[in-house]
This record gives sequence, structure tokens and C-alpha cells, in this order.
Amino acid sequence: MAPEAIDSVHYYHDVLRPFVGLKNSHGRRESYIFRRDPKDISVIHFYDPSAKRYWPIPYRDITNAPMTAAELHRRKALLRKQAKEDRNERAIFDARQFQREKLAESLSKTVLARRRRKPIVATDMSSGADPADTGELEQPDFESIEPFPTLGSDRV
Repeated sequence: MAPEAIDSVHYYHDVLRPFVGLKNSHGRRESYIFRRDPKDISVIHFYDPSAKRYWPIPYRDITNAPMTAAELHRRKALLRKQAKEDRNERAIFDARQFQREKLAESLSKTVLARRRRKPIVATDMSSGADPADTGELEQPDFESIEPFPTLGSDRV
């Protein structure tokens, strides 16, 4: 087992050393089980058949930021769409960093624009309040109010 890339991303840890280059009884390279969480591909898990357990294996370049499998595939598709010949690990993570910087710039411009916007001042027409209102309610004249007519028995 040579330290190879999975989806163009390289992983490595010293726990893999004893397994590198092993061949089976037919002279072929031995194969091993690797698993990864699609929500965070910064670590894969290697199943050690002798210890019968999984070992976490990080990115070979630990300066690379964590990302999801979907994000990785979007970055690779973007590089392919841009006809970039260089679609290696470094190009993928550089494209990711570029997208993150553009997003941060856009967010800061949005916040700045919201702060510069003038607040809307309520007027007496839009608020429905009378500016001359002192807060005291005028009491209705209850004696001039007529009661509802009684309903006839023919109605249900």
C-alpha cells in the first residue's frame, strides 16, 4: 500500500508504514479498508487488520483546512470547468481558500451597506398614531349607543 491520494487528496500517518508495499500471496499489492466521513474529509480511518481497529489518518499536508466531500467535488468541478490543467491537491485547496475569501469580502460589504443605509423614520401616517395624542383615551358616550336589534325567532 503506497500513500496514495483519495479524490486527489493525500493522507498519511506513521501507522501506515508497516503496510506500505506489502504484497499478498499472488504477488499483488495488498488492499486495505479506508473509511471517511463525508461531512469532514480531513481525516480518513484506516482499518488495521492485525490490531482489528481503525486508526485516524489526517491530511498529509496538515495546513489544509477541513472540508466536506461535497465541497471537494464542487471545487474539482469548478477547476475542471475553468479548464485548469492543474487539478491537484494544492489547486483544490487554493480554490477553496479563494472562494472563502470572496465570501468573506462579500459579507463585509453587505454589513457595511446595511450600516450606511438611513433608518426609516416613522411618520404619523405610517404608524397610525396621532402626534397630538397625549396618551389619554376619550371615553365614548354610552348613553347614545343603541343595542343590537333582537333576532327574530324565524332565524336559526
